[in-house]
Amino acid sequence: MSQQSHLGSVTGSKRKRSCSETTPVEMLLGNAPFRWSELPTELKLNVLGHALVFDKPITPYVHLMHSMNRLLPLALTNKEMCIMAMELYYAKNHFVVQSVRYSDPMHNLSYPNPMVGHWIQDLTLKLGFMSEYDKYSWKHDVFSPSGQWKFLLKCNKFGPESDLGAEWYNKLKLNNLKVIVELSGEICFMEQRWKNRTLDFCHRTAIWGLRHAHIAAKAKNYTFEVKGMQCMKEDGTSLCNGACSKIIEDVLRAMVLT
Repeated sequence: MSQQSHLGSVTGSKRKRSCSETTPVEMLLGNAPFRWSELPTELKLNVLGHALVFDKPITPYVHLMHSMNRLLPLALTNKEMCIMAMELYYAKNHFVVQSVRYSDPMHNLSYPNPMVGHWIQDLTLKLGFMSEYDKYSWKHDVFSPSGQWKFLLKCNKFGPESDLGAEWYNKLKLNNLKVIVELSGEICFMEQRWKNRTLDFCHRTAIWGLRHAHIAAKAKNYTFEVKGMQCMKEDGTSLCNGACSKIIEDVLRAMVLT
């Protein structure tokens, strides 16, 4: 498994500033008739928030832009500014962790640098699955412990050997973790794989495939969302009445360690 740590990769070198250049702090304050060092901490954070706190979740690609254009210039100002800016940026924004190459079976995951992980409060993990299910094979199936599940699930202590063993989140102390499962080519369970079966049977069978794993990521609150289930027919009817997505969400919810 190849993983890449992008969130928190703020690097750079200091250089001498000419008299005509303006520091990031001076740009934030404009022509304010006071020194930055004279401001109370609460007001400093309020000023920095206009440059470092964003309304929309920050994806790996957006993070690279923000870290270079917003965070890095402030972090290079001085030690106090570096700590204040880093903590504010990572603690007050919502970050998205996801594979950066969905088409590659050796997925690369963009995840928080352990050095800043303890500041992050809100995180969304996006997992993508290309369904190749048929009645003869469970390869790449959403209910088998393979593919991108390795970024979320960990094998139980006494379970069978597996490639499950996500550890990138060990340094995180999250308030909110949202897991989004994005499916491509997954047809209604009651239309294909479990045709003419009851919803209760579908639920029990779904749990069976992932019974030896659990979600080890620690968070105060968990949210699960499934996208891409093709349960609706052209005439607007559905055999499951939209229950397939809820089955997957219930399976994941039951895998959280209490």
